[in-house]
This record gives sequence, structure tokens and C-alpha cells, in this order.
Amino acid sequence: MTKAINFARALVPALSPSLHKGQAGRLGVVGGSKDYTGAPFFSAMSAMRIGVDLAHIICEPKAGDVIKTYAPDLIVHRVLAEEDSIDTIKNNIDQVVSRLHVLVVGPGLGRDDHMQACAGAAIDAAKSHNIALVLDADGLWYLNNNTDVLNGYTNAIITPNVMEMKRLCEKLNIDQSKVKPEEVAAKVSEALGGVTVLEKGSVDTISNGSQTLTVDAPGSLKRCGGQGDVLSGAAGTLLAWGSVYAQGIGSDKDIKVPHKDIQLYAAYGASAFTRECSRRTYADCGRSMITQDMLTHIAAANMVALFFLYTYSHPTFFSLHKTIMSGAARVPLNPLILCGPSGSGKSTLLSRLFGEFPNDFGFSISHTTRQPREGEVLGQSYHFVNKDVFQKLIESGSFIEHAVFSNNFYGTSAKAVAEMSKQQRRCILDIDAQGVRIIKQNHAQLQPTFVFLSPPSIDTLATRLAKRGSETDDSLRARLEAAKGELDYAATGAFDHVIVNDNIDAAYQKLRTVALGEGAVNDTLPS
Repeated sequence: MTKAINFARALVPALSPSLHKGQAGRLGVVGGSKDYTGAPFFSAMSAMRIGVDLAHIICEPKAGDVIKTYAPDLIVHRVLAEEDSIDTIKNNIDQVVSRLHVLVVGPGLGRDDHMQACAGAAIDAAKSHNIALVLDADGLWYLNNNTDVLNGYTNAIITPNVMEMKRLCEKLNIDQSKVKPEEVAAKVSEALGGVTVLEKGSVDTISNGSQTLTVDAPGSLKRCGGQGDVLSGAAGTLLAWGSVYAQGIGSDKDIKVPHKDIQLYAAYGASAFTRECSRRTYADCGRSMITQDMLTHIAAANMVALFFLYTYSHPTFFSLHKTIMSGAARVPLNPLILCGPSGSGKSTLLSRLFGEFPNDFGFSISHTTRQPREGEVLGQSYHFVNKDVFQKLIESGSFIEHAVFSNNFYGTSAKAVAEMSKQQRRCILDIDAQGVRIIKQNHAQLQPTFVFLSPPSIDTLATRLAKRGSETDDSLRARLEAAKGELDYAATGAFDHVIVNDNIDAAYQKLRTVALGEGAVNDTLPS
């Protein structure tokens, strides 16, 4: 499922100062009644935690009074009053929905006639503005009684559980006993005209009728109520980002998602994320786990970090905020990116760091098309590949960054970075300024620490490179020109820490401090 998760990743807009409030996702939840206030809160707050800019809840007035006390971050519209006419309610809903990217209908809404009429009004409003829809819980109850309401409206995801799927199949005249279990979601999607179905189960099945995906990642053994609400918020978030992507914001990535499949990959990413969040929460809380605990684990399973796969059947994700203990050292798990000119001493310093902390740090082994130097080992120094293989890796979305130097390609694969997180070690990337720019632009969600290692001067660097004996006059000139460019880039303040390597022991102590998260280092760059 590498292709699926890469497509889901491509929907995520990079954080950028050029975006204004709301451009990275405006989500609404229609839910909340006299009896239920937690479900819409969990759905909307999950979306906020995952990364939408704005989350609205459209609810019954008394429910709104309660929901407002839960979190000031949410915008609450108390417009589903039973005493108001349905036309008034439709108008009130439309005023909110017209400003959104996605509408989640159902969490805690209720099944009485009034609230179900409100569900219908909300769905109609979203369709009239061509806004993405997620139907969950009581929204699915409305769909079950009005199966034509979404017919052919492909900008929608429905999230039925086992019982909801059974009822829906009966309404759609689908005999589940005559269909393979893994094909039921596709049959329901076809019957609804291509709506994306996210069928929840021991294995989640996602289908838009023409394609079917599965997510088998482990989740929680505690089936507390509210996990489906987190899923609806996650699906809504990715659909909101998909709407932004379809408008051209963030669509300049190497991977191009077919617009007709945005809903499919949004559902896939939401399923994978929710399972990981649930798994992490259960690992910490066990039987005492409740849905509120999941909200506190969203950062660790954050959507913007779930797109890096390990090699086995299901995705596992970065824990960007968790730390691990190694003796007296606390080691952050966000990637550390080390940049500096060739000859600045990166390899020597990293070798010392790995020697002192063999269990806490790992080196991201890059791919390159250049020939191995003497002493370099395939799979340890670099993954040496030819240009055809490298190009295929680019096209498959395998790299988080890649660059060209002296007609040779260099790239850092998502798999290499993820492998370190799998081992609970901090991943260190040795990349050039081109790679740093790419990660800052497209992968800020990794929350990396950027460190620049500088030589004391260009003359000193030239001497070091000449002593290698591996540089021709032309390659030496090229490396010195590249070094000047990297120093100029570092002078812009692009790095969190600057270390000048004028003494190898002192430079190592500085790198050690930064790598362990024990302090900041900001040496003065050479003029």
C-alpha cells in the first residue's frame, strides 16, 4: 500500500507563511443533541489536533451550551433549534456550510425526526456548494432511510461499522452472504454511484467501486466509544486538505493525486492514522483508555507524520514528541538534519556520536548514482544505484528530498527515515542545502532540527579537501563553489544551530549537546 499512503501524504498542505487562516482546512461537524455532546466535540477537536485551521460545530442550542465549555478553540453554531422551521434551519446551516471545505454529518446528532431532518438539510447544503461530505453514525441512519441522497455524489466518504453496513446492504438489496467480505464495500459504493466507503472492522476496507484498499494496522484492544468520532474528524481533515489540493494549493509535489481519487486516499490515510492513534493510546492507558486520552496522543500519531512506511504490511508512524532514555540522556525522536560542505567534518563527528550512543541514533543512508569511493560499503555508506533506478524511485514518491551535484543524484528515502523511528532511534540526515530547502518547503511536518556544520574558512576547507587525494582540480573547484553557496544559505538564518568546526573535540561536544536536546549552539559563521 506504499502508493496509497504516498498519495495520502500528497494531500497534506505544507505549513507556509504564505497561507492565511483557513486555507489549510475549514471543517464543520453537524452533530450534538440534547443527549449527546461528546461525539461532535471529539470529531471536531480531532480535526483541529490533526491540522485543520478552523472547526465549526452545528448543533442543537442546549448541546451547544455544553460543547462551548469543552474547548474555546471550536466555533459553535447553536442553530438546530426544534422550535424553528426547517426552512429557517436550512438557511442557518447554509450560511455556515458555504464557508467550509468539508462537512461531517452525524456524530451525536440523534435519530428523532427533527434531528434527521437537520441531517438532510445539511447534506443538501453541502451538495449545493459542492463541499466534501463525511457521513458517520446518525448521518448514516439518515442515508439508510434516504439511500438516493448521495447517489452519484462522489465527493463523499461514508464510515459504516458492521451493523451499519448490514442495514445499508439490506436497503440496497445487496446479499452479503453471496459477496466476498472484501468486496462488500465495493458493491455498496457501486450502488451509491461511486461514493467512497470506509468499512470499519478488524481490517478496514476502503473502496470507491473501481479501487479497493485495506488497512490492517493494529489498533486498540479497548473498544471505547468515540473512536469512530476521531475517525470522522480524521477523514474530514484529509478531505478538507483534498479540497485545498484540488484548488492547486500544495499540488506542486512530485506525486500527483488524480482528483477523482482524492476521497479514496483521504479515507485510507484517515483509517491508518486513527488505528495508530488508538494503538498508541492503548499502549499507554490499557483498559482505562477513553476517547479523551486519544486526543492527547494525536500529536504522536500526527497525520502529517503517518506517511512514512516500514516494509511490512501496514504503516507505522513517527512519534514526533515522544522521547527515549539512554543512560542519563533524553533523546528527541524528531529527525536531526546535518548540513555542511563536503570536508566540514560531518562524517567524523557522526561516527563519534554513533560510537558513544549506538542505540539512540541512526544514520539515514542516502541513495546516490555516483560511483563508490575507496572504503565505501554498499548499504552502509550509500545505496549505490544507477540513474534509471533513481528516477523510478523519484516517480514512486520514495524520496523526501533529492538533489543533483556534479551530475550525480543524491536522495533520502522515506523508508530510511522511518526505519530509525521503528527502532526508537533519532534519525540523522546528512544532506546538502538543496535538500534542506525541499524539506523546509514540503516536509515541515517532520519538525526536524536543522544543524549547519561550517569550516573555519574556505581556505581551511580547500586544504582539507586537497588532503583527501580524491578530488580533481575541477571537482575541488565545484565543491568550494558549492560550499560558498551553502555558507550564504546558512547566513540567512535557515538553521536552528550553527557549529563551526575549528576543533574536532569542541565541535563534537557541541553536536552532542544539540543531538541530545540539551541546549542550543550558535557559532559565528566565517565571513
